[in-house]
Amino acid sequence: MHKLVTSRLLLLMFLVGAASGFFVSLAGWWGLNQTSINLALVEARLPVVLTEPGVANVRAALLQALKENDFAQRVLLSLSGLATIFFCLTAWITYRESAEKRRQSVELEHRHALFRTLFEGTGEGVILMASDQISECNGAALRLFGIADTSRMQTMDLASLQPARQPDGDHSNMGLYARIDAAWQHGPQTFEWYFQSMDGREFPAETGIHAVSVGGNAIVQITIRDITRRKQDERSMRLANQAFEHSQEGIAITDEHANILTVNRAFTAITGYSATESTGRNPRFLASGRQPREFYRHMWQTVRDYGKWQGEIWNKRKNGETYPQLLNISRLTDDNGHVINYVGVFSDISETKLAEERLLRQSTHDLLTDLPNRALFTKRLQQALPTHEQHDGSSFGVLLLDIDRFKMINDSIGHDAGDHLLLQVAQRLRRVLRESDTLARMGGDEYALLALGISDADHLASLATKLLQVLQEPFILHTHELHIGASIGLALYPIHGAEADMLIKHADIALYHAKSLGKNRFEFYSNDLDKWIMERMQLENCLHGALSRNELLLHYQPQKHIESGTIHGVETLVRWHHPELGMISPAKFIPVAEETGLIVQLGKWILRTACAQARQWMLQGFPTRVAVNVSAHQFHHDNLVDTVTSVLNEFKLPAALLEIELTEGVLMDDIDHAITVLNQLHAMGVQISIDDFGTGYSSLSYLKRLSIQVLKIDQSFVRDIPDDLDDCAIVSTIILLAHNLKLKVIAEGVETEEQLAFLRDRGCDVMQGYYFSRPLPAAQLTTILCNGIGSEVVEAA
Repeated sequence: MHKLVTSRLLLLMFLVGAASGFFVSLAGWWGLNQTSINLALVEARLPVVLTEPGVANVRAALLQALKENDFAQRVLLSLSGLATIFFCLTAWITYRESAEKRRQSVELEHRHALFRTLFEGTGEGVILMASDQISECNGAALRLFGIADTSRMQTMDLASLQPARQPDGDHSNMGLYARIDAAWQHGPQTFEWYFQSMDGREFPAETGIHAVSVGGNAIVQITIRDITRRKQDERSMRLANQAFEHSQEGIAITDEHANILTVNRAFTAITGYSATESTGRNPRFLASGRQPREFYRHMWQTVRDYGKWQGEIWNKRKNGETYPQLLNISRLTDDNGHVINYVGVFSDISETKLAEERLLRQSTHDLLTDLPNRALFTKRLQQALPTHEQHDGSSFGVLLLDIDRFKMINDSIGHDAGDHLLLQVAQRLRRVLRESDTLARMGGDEYALLALGISDADHLASLATKLLQVLQEPFILHTHELHIGASIGLALYPIHGAEADMLIKHADIALYHAKSLGKNRFEFYSNDLDKWIMERMQLENCLHGALSRNELLLHYQPQKHIESGTIHGVETLVRWHHPELGMISPAKFIPVAEETGLIVQLGKWILRTACAQARQWMLQGFPTRVAVNVSAHQFHHDNLVDTVTSVLNEFKLPAALLEIELTEGVLMDDIDHAITVLNQLHAMGVQISIDDFGTGYSSLSYLKRLSIQVLKIDQSFVRDIPDDLDDCAIVSTIILLAHNLKLKVIAEGVETEEQLAFLRDRGCDVMQGYYFSRPLPAAQLTTILCNGIGSEVVEAA
């Protein structure tokens, strides 16, 4: 606007100047004209006949003056016209130049406004640098780095926006400037780089650098796109691919025509056919010919009707050997219900079939390890007693060794691998023992050693240390590498007993103590352990009467639906308030209850009490589902279905208001029994959830066979999100897996807003943890329900 006024004022000044000159010239011309008129009048008054010489001269002078005056008038008029023309022409040219500059200025301002719109509107962070200093940045860059305004950014350098070093160890600032130099020499650069916001959060970014000279100024543009989410997705995909490739079970994926698209490593290991040899072929090339055509027709008809088939089948390896498989076939469809893939998951059950045909183990030796069994070990121990009674100074020791976490190993990679582990453990232990020593397998994962010729306790301790050391080397089982530990209990003759049974008992007490202290260690028996055992027995005795004395009580921790904010349900948690010992942690009395079998009685009490409370809430107008944990002993050795049915009938509670929580380990102990029980509970309308999912080692193929509705993510994975990328990837994968299987997901141990935000972004259904509520007595939870935090509507079955 200023430039427009200036150009028009300049034009006006030129026009005024031209007009002024014109009028001045006109005035001059008028004056000359008046002079001519006056001269003409004077000349007219002179006598016509001049008699005097002076008059003639005057007339001649007047005529000459008139002529010169006329000439001056014409010259003045011509010059005035020319000056006016040139003045106007100059004004017009000046105005044209001014108008062109104004048009260019407007266009430049328009382009600048467009650049600012694009600069600020992009979702990518953009930083402009001049003379190695930050000169400008957009709002996206400020948000990426958590900086309040541009002026603050301009006071910073690139080093403050990066971690000291990149993940590969390179110096960040030097590396970034090296890429700026490359942009000047070779053109624009695009690469991935890690930056750091003001709160210390490091994030990966797709980075572009463009270097140009503008008006003699060297300008560097750095474009930053946060790719944290993409990296997480890539990691989740890698985890899924690794799970596919490293699964112990063979997996084949086909197209809609049942032609193989891809297979995993286990497929090749089991069948002998590589991925190249299998791709594009129909799986019938694996058929052994032992099943008739009708068998396969029925199998595929079942897949078409129900979407899956599971059963045993005989196939043939590449070397021609036939073998039995446990095969699961699943059909995958798109949103329109059209078949897009078939997935076959199978395991070689040759060892299981052979196990069914084995003869009974020999009476004195363990069939698996060929070690003496308990009976032979006890006999040799009894034989050693009189021998050492006759030799002064001689002694022997009894060691009981138990593999730590052996059940978890069995659950994770199978009993066959567990047997191989037991055999390898026996072989290793044999290597460090003498011929005179007796190594026995007492049962399960427990070994016993009778070590003769022991001089003292230090000698026996040295032997125990050697046994622990030999087990520290990794064990290779099929494609798995395992690191195990062991706990050892020691008893020395005659200090810790003079009879065989007493020595074994005392060694067993010492073993039990070693496990309670953290495992992977050895402990000698001592009289103090008798006191410790007595305290355990006291705890057990008190636990027997805790129910009758009403010392046990239940607390309920609410589970909140993330999107709606309603209470999805509550988890039931048992507490023990002893009148003398005070509040006793479940971590102390639950293991005692499981070891003694009291867990069944305790579990029934918890189930009845929880259902009674659920009935009361329902009558008060807010039906709330209660989740009850069921132990392995209660699940496998008690008629759980009858118990649940009886309790639901007793309290007239709809089955939909009860949820049974089970760990992966409980289900994997006996998968066939688990499938039967879960199917019966599901048919009643009871909801089933897998607790602490991800901490066990269950098979994904069995997950499809189980009638479950909920997966609960263990709090160990939730605790460090969103900071721990591994935990973020695991949680994201579990949520994706569960939703693909049409299961709900509950995240346990949610304690912060950041954890909740991450779970909400990943589509997690329900949260549970101190961020929402601690476990509460029933009365307090009732108050919460009454005060307006509604429960998720549960349809009674």
